[in-house]
Amino acid sequence: MTIVLAATGLLSACSPDSPADAPVAVQESAAKTPEEAMVAVQAAIGEQNLGDAAAKAKTAQAQFPANPRIHLLAAEVEGRLGNAGNSAAAFRRALDSGLEEPIMALGAPAFDPVRGSETFRQLQAEMAPARLTTTPRAEPSTAERVRAGDVEITTDATGDYVRAGDIVLDTRP
Repeated sequence: MTIVLAATGLLSACSPDSPADAPVAVQESAAKTPEEAMVAVQAAIGEQNLGDAAAKAKTAQAQFPANPRIHLLAAEVEGRLGNAGNSAAAFRRALDSGLEEPIMALGAPAFDPVRGSETFRQLQAEMAPARLTTTPRAEPSTAERVRAGDVEITTDATGDYVRAGDIVLDTRP
């Protein structure tokens, strides 16, 4: 009996799959880079498993909070799911993280299911470009003017005005 126990111990110690080295449970490891996290979310979207994609996106947001592309991807997944509030919140985090070209991102088809919701309309209103207004040109208070024949040069705090014959260069607003 003692020999059997000793032999079993020796065999298990020499085995490459010894119980001490074997993992207890295989868990999905966290992504090492934002790109890996986004690939995992995209893969879940490709498999039409939006619940899994949303869970992976939330994990990625927590892991890489300064990455605007991850927040945008999370917003898109939530938009596809029809969760307007979550989608808008993730989009705002993307903005806060420095999202480039937010107006273009807001037009993505992933937001179509939530585009008509009140929460999402508020986000769109905030993102609308400001209306351009024309303001009258201020008259320069202190200006340097030079005029000789057909040439006139005026320089002040608002910019320069140069006219030579019928050619005009005006850098003032």
